[in-house]
Amino acid sequence: YYQGMNFILLFLYQILDYNEENTFYFFLALTKNTKYEELYKNDLSELVVFYKVFEKILEINLPEIYYTLLDKQIITQFDATSWFITLFTSEVKEFEKTKAPKFILLAFESFIFGGWSGVFNAGLALLYYKKDKILNFGGNDLMRFQIADLNNINNMSEENCEKLQKFFLTNSERINETFIQRLVDVIQFEESNKQDINNA
Repeated sequence: YYQGMNFILLFLYQILDYNEENTFYFFLALTKNTKYEELYKNDLSELVVFYKVFEKILEINLPEIYYTLLDKQIITQFDATSWFITLFTSEVKEFEKTKAPKFILLAFESFIFGGWSGVFNAGLALLYYKKDKILNFGGNDLMRFQIADLNNINNMSEENCEKLQKFFLTNSERINETFIQRLVDVIQFEESNKQDINNA
């Protein structure tokens, strides 16, 4: 059992027309034939690296949002944890009854065929979608924003869903696997140096 597996299974179960056998084998293939399983190696240590990679991507691409969150002391991992672990399927309650999951399906397919770059790009797109709200919320809105507002896209209009997808597709070539791997290497190098200094 993987943490977050239930969200992915429900998502697959719905889009595969409630076929249990197909759902089981698709999920098995997801864990064995994609990069999904690597997230759970070494006690989720990869997840910690992903947090820092995502923050660097946010700082580079949406600095206004990055420094606003930093100033408000909002940790991006509050949202990013569920994004990485469930491949955004935790955002969907009933796939066939809403238009919003078209974006989730785009992110999911991007991960299957490309890798983690699709997940990072989708997270960036969601933060971009909420840019005005992020830049203008007050202190009393912080907890509600973190828990509910950012992650509730089930009622997104078709127009907004298209804007989200357009932002995602625009950045898909730039935020690619090579770029992500370089950031991972930088983070791991920095962490290694910190450990060497602490051990000295």
